[in-house]
Formats: sequence, C-alpha cells, structure tokens
Amino acid sequence: MATIFQATDAKLDRQVAVKVLRPEFGTDAQFVERFKHEAQSAASLNHPNVVQVYDYGNDPAGPYIVMEQVSGGDLSSALGKHGILPPTAVANTGQQVADALAAAHATGLVHRDIKPSNILLSPDGRVQVADFGIAQAAARSPVTATGITLGSVLYFSPEQARGDTATAASDIYSLGLVMYEMLTGQRAFSGDSPAAVAVARLSGGVPSPMAVRAEVPPALDAIVRWCLAVDPGARPSATELSTALARFRSDPSGAAVYAAAAGVAVAATVPPPLGIVRPPTQTAFMATGPSSVDPERSGSGPWAWMAAGLGLLVIIASGILLFLLFSGIGEEAPVVSPPPSPTTELVKTPDFVDRREANALALADRRGVVLEMDYYETDEHEAGRIIDQLPEPETEVPVGTTVQVTVATQVETVVVPDVHGIREDNAIVQLEDSGLRAGTRLTAADQLPQGYVVFTEPRAGASATRGSPIDYTVSSGPATDPTLRPIRTPAPTAVPTPESTPRPTASPTPFPSSELVLVGDFMCLELGEARGLLEEAGLLVGATYPEDPPPEDSWFVHDQLPEPGATVPIGSKVDLVLADPQEACPPG
Repeated sequence: MATIFQATDAKLDRQVAVKVLRPEFGTDAQFVERFKHEAQSAASLNHPNVVQVYDYGNDPAGPYIVMEQVSGGDLSSALGKHGILPPTAVANTGQQVADALAAAHATGLVHRDIKPSNILLSPDGRVQVADFGIAQAAARSPVTATGITLGSVLYFSPEQARGDTATAASDIYSLGLVMYEMLTGQRAFSGDSPAAVAVARLSGGVPSPMAVRAEVPPALDAIVRWCLAVDPGARPSATELSTALARFRSDPSGAAVYAAAAGVAVAATVPPPLGIVRPPTQTAFMATGPSSVDPERSGSGPWAWMAAGLGLLVIIASGILLFLLFSGIGEEAPVVSPPPSPTTELVKTPDFVDRREANALALADRRGVVLEMDYYETDEHEAGRIIDQLPEPETEVPVGTTVQVTVATQVETVVVPDVHGIREDNAIVQLEDSGLRAGTRLTAADQLPQGYVVFTEPRAGASATRGSPIDYTVSSGPATDPTLRPIRTPAPTAVPTPESTPRPTASPTPFPSSELVLVGDFMCLELGEARGLLEEAGLLVGATYPEDPPPEDSWFVHDQLPEPGATVPIGSKVDLVLADPQEACPPG
C-alpha cells in the first residue's frame, strides 16, 4: 500500500521518514480529503509512544505523510528473529502500545490497523505506534475495496471481519492478537485467504496462549483473553489494559491480578462470559492500615458473631467463584486448543530473493510461512522481484512465522522543468521543487545576461529519475572575441558534396574556444527543434544526411555525432542523420 523513504528535513535539518501511498489513492478526491483530516488528527497526537506526524500532502507519486524517523526496527522483525518473547517483554510492549491507544482514543481517533509492522522499537526501549489515521482513510476508498491485504486481516477484530465499523475496542482486540503472537510465536488465527481468516475468527472461540505454551503465566493469559473477547463491550479500555499490564509487571506471579479479578467477580451479578477476567479495580490494591475502631465497641456480642459469619461466607463464595472462572466450570466453555506438543514444528525459510511476488507467495504457502512485503524503489533490479528477506534463507523457524521481503519497484521519474532564461539561484530552486537536484555547472558565452541559465542536460521536458542531478550551463555574458561566437557558415555552392555514409564523421570545429559545453541528446527530435536547441547551447548544425532530397525541419533525428554527453568547444558543429517522419523513431 505504501513505500517508505528516509529523507532530510532541509528547513529543520533532521532525519524524517516519508511514507508515500500508491498513486491510485491520489486520484480519489474523497480519499485525499479524508487523508488530510486523518493526518491532521494524527499530527495533533503528542505522546511518547506515538510516532509524530510532521506534514502531509499529495504528489503525482501518491499521497504522502512525513513522520518522525524511528531507528531500531519494528516488532515484526523482532518476532521473525526471536520467535517468542519473554512475558515481561510482552507486558512492557503491550503496556506502551495501550498507552498510545489511550491517548488516541481520548481524541476519538481509532487506529484500525494495529499489527507488528506498525509497532516500532527504539534502541532505548521505547515502543511507538505508527500510521494513526492512514488505515481509517484508506478503508473507505474504492481503491482498497477489493485489495485488502492478508497481512492486515490477520489482526482484524471480529467486527471488522464482519464489515462493521471499527471502534476503540477493535484496536484492543488487535493488540490482544499481537500479544498472543509474542507469547506463543504463532498467530491465533490463520488461513490461505482473507476470507478464510475471517471465518476462523468468527466461528472459533477465544484463543488461549496457555493452550499453546504452558509456560505462559496464567495472569498474562487472562489479560490476553480479556482483550480477545468476541463481544467488544467485554474488552478492556486502553487505560484499563495498561493498568492491568503494569500490575502484572509489578507482580509477575499474578497474585495482584487474581485478587483484582476476585474483587470484581464478587460484586458482579452476572459472571464474565467465557471466563474473561473483568477489569481490575483500584480498591482491590489499596493497602489496609491500622484500624481506628473504638476498642470499647469491638466486643464479642451477637452482632460481632454475625459479622464474622457473614465475612466467612463472603470469603468462601469468592474462592468458589474464582475457581469457576479459571477452571471453566459452569460456563459455556470456549473451544480449547489441543494440548501443547513436546516440540514446535520447525520449517526452513525458503530463498525468496530474485523471485516474483506471485511465485514467492505460492512458495511461502507451500512451506508454511507468511510473507510481509515492503517495497523499495531502485533501478538496479527488475521491478516486481524480491531483493532481500529476513530471516535469511535456510533459517529454522516455527510454522506460521512471518518472513519480511523487500520487493523492487520502478524508480519514479519526473519531468525536467524549463529553466532557460532565469537566474541560476531561481533555476536551482525550480529543479529542487521538481524533485531533482543541481548537477555539474558549466558556463558559456551567450546573449543572455551573466548568471542566467542557457540550457540544461537532460533538456527541459525530458524525463529524469527523481533525485537525480541535472547539469546546467550558465551564461558568462556576450563573448568579447567575435571569433568565439557561434555563427552560421555559408553553405557551399560549387563544391561537390561528399558521398554520404551511414555514420557521419564529426566536422572540424571552425571556431576553437576554451569554453566547453555538453552536447545534448537530439534523438527523435524534429530537425527544427534540434537546430534551436543547438543554437541555444552555442553549437551549430553540421552536415545532415541524406543530402538529397534536402531534409525538412519536420524530419526526425535518427543519429548524431558527437554523441550525447560529449564535451566540445563553443561553436562546434553537430552532424545529424535524419529520416522521414513516416519512419519509426527510434529505428528498429
């Protein structure tokens, strides 16, 4: 859906990341307006766990958003490298993501696409969530109506799978799936297609990490299952989830979480569905200080005995209900996954490099791994072929592991602007605004005032790779020596013309000069246009072939000598091979 570039903010001298969406999105006026609104909302989020948005816009290459650059990689790469993360690391990561979601949900902003590749890991241990608002804008665009990727569907909530509107609770469900994957090394739901994944989510029960790995702490298992409640109303808010994970981190044994769950269960009139732990309450963790009861009123009368008996009944009822909650007795038991096998099935990652996307996807499906694709613009590889992967080929990984691959895409081209006749500093600005940069600077005597651009190479209107250098020639003012000015040589009258040859030889330069200029590329230009460009560069049209019949200005240039890019003195002649406009150009 997007390509990410590393860039430099020239005004503030800082490194940024630029995410450019596919060009098709830019043609949808409604999407562009939604994208603007969502980018503004995302930019208003100022939270340490949210990737800061600096700017946004629309370009012929596609809508783009300029963001804070985060070094250290994403969670998807970490899972691909380590497979399973320690429970404390899972709780730490989940808490920071929950804090980011709490800040966004407080402003009414729903992420809609929480997944490992959108969770970035800084070297200092900070976790940051990226792409707030992009999924919201893209989801309602006809461009994505039939192009939903399997990578995002793997983390959809049941309501998203049904096509319902995503809410804050949908983000919590997606985060629950991410924590499940961190704890078990595999996804809670899988399938060969988005539809298969959606059916598995809607028809299956609440997945339990402990059913896959018995080493998962029961308290953390309960928190994940709480997030994965089918009913959005039964899930915690982002703030409640952050609090529960923070308490788990302070008491990994789970005593605090269990105590909180018991406190809520006693007060509840209806047991939580499917054994889901209700939100921990603050009162369950309040320390009890010394009693301030009057000792004269604390005797052993009948009221004291009744109070003691009632307290004992409450304790017994709490123990029984807690047992029922975590044993599954007395409730509609969820579909239980098979008991963990002694060993996890491992596969070796295939070598995807140099394969095409479709071929790589089929191979990944056969080998039991999942591909997540990033795209990189390059002119060194064929577009559509994979140029890198992580983990590397022949790495042993659990079945269902995500393999990140980088796919080459065609380098973007832009049109060289016409900067002829304007000041050099203004010309450089125009080149940079067009996505190009100033290349080699040459000077030449010209009728234009000193410091004004005479021409560029490539010429104005030609296509050039975005970011490539554009050489340009600046006028040094009118020549002081008239012999150095390019003038037309009178055509010979009585001298026999030489026999034409298929490849012309360069005519001698009648006006030697110390000033050098670059010879442009005149292939497939009309003779009249080529003559004008040559004169602008201080050069002349030399011999033209064929000579009989004389070529017209509408004939096309099929070859030239000197060749494009050659450096010659001002006043040199360029010989041209011409062809009738009816012939194909370039020939062949």
